[in-house]
Amino acid sequence: MIISQFSSIVFDRENYKYDQNLSYRQIFSQKDFIRLCVGIESGENVNDIECYIVSDDNLVTQILTKQIHGQSFITFSLSSNTLDFGSYKVRLVNTSTLKGYESEFDIVGDTCLENTLVLKYSNTRNMYDTVFVSSDGIKDNVNIYYSFRFVGSLLERENDYGIEGEVFSNQDGISRTLSGFVKDQYKLIIGDNWGVPNAFGRHFRNALSCNICYLNDIPISITEAASVERESIADTYPFFRFSQNISYNKNLSENSKLKNYRYLCNNNKVTPKLLTSNSGKILTTNRIF
Repeated sequence: MIISQFSSIVFDRENYKYDQNLSYRQIFSQKDFIRLCVGIESGENVNDIECYIVSDDNLVTQILTKQIHGQSFITFSLSSNTLDFGSYKVRLVNTSTLKGYESEFDIVGDTCLENTLVLKYSNTRNMYDTVFVSSDGIKDNVNIYYSFRFVGSLLERENDYGIEGEVFSNQDGISRTLSGFVKDQYKLIIGDNWGVPNAFGRHFRNALSCNICYLNDIPISITEAASVERESIADTYPFFRFSQNISYNKNLSENSKLKNYRYLCNNNKVTPKLLTSNSGKILTTNRIF
């Protein structure tokens, strides 16, 4: 079986060949949904592939909902609100050969979610060995979404407030704006001061490459086709921070969800308090947005 690298769970973990005894676990909220996409290899049967949620004491607690797409792909889905807080493993198994894969994750409460963001993403066509468009039994060409929660932030001090348009200058050097529109750009980061494994940076890149993408339920897009930047934490340390420039596909000043991610980044470990007025504006001690 081939597990899509656009799935909600990261399976391709590295073996850290360093002095540090390190591990990294994904976290999810009980409000999140988990979806995996699995491709079927030659000699395998779609009916033999199953996916289980296993508790920390190795007991099967859930069987993920299975949807078969032809003879080549399966998607598995689970709503996290069916799981209690705690540590789990997701286990993909070929019941015929008993071979499979597993990865660890935690379901956590609000306190552990304060510095996390969620990407929800899909594509307008199937690609990268991933089912993004399918039939729901009622109508065709229905988008299938995946989600990826990560520790991250928006680095506000590197916001770029651009203008694009046309400017006319006459022979006397006097200029006049013929047309113009604003183009704001924000730096989105995955990883805190401890960083994340390389595989999570790849997952971050994959999600942002989709032509349908939401950050905390607000539509976004990358500002240009460029590689995700990787920042080292320290020499011989296997975790990193990754970043990509994004823009929002709507006017944020009119959206109350702004409070969910504004000021999430602070390299000085200072968390400014947010207050919301009755009009929906975001208030801080010294600014009004």
